[in-house]
Amino acid sequence: MLDQTHAAEKEFHTIDLDNGNRLSLVRRNPYGHIYLKLNKGNIPEKFSGAYTTVERALEASQKYQSERTEAKKELKVKNA
Repeated sequence: MLDQTHAAEKEFHTIDLDNGNRLSLVRRNPYGHIYLKLNKGNIPEKFSGAYTTVERALEASQKYQSERTEAKKELKVKNA
């Protein structure tokens, strides 16, 4: 049986990340809420909710990217 939740996804904005992955904004029916989705792997739980506006989804995607960058910097400092 086809999973109806993901069958109606419509990707409308993508961001190529520095690690080769792709972050996408997708709309899902029936309400057209916007979700963040990674091409490889799962989006962290704190960003996995439904967004009701494109602006909120873009804000979340920017915050996700910012937190990834900060985590990478911290890892480099710990490994130095």
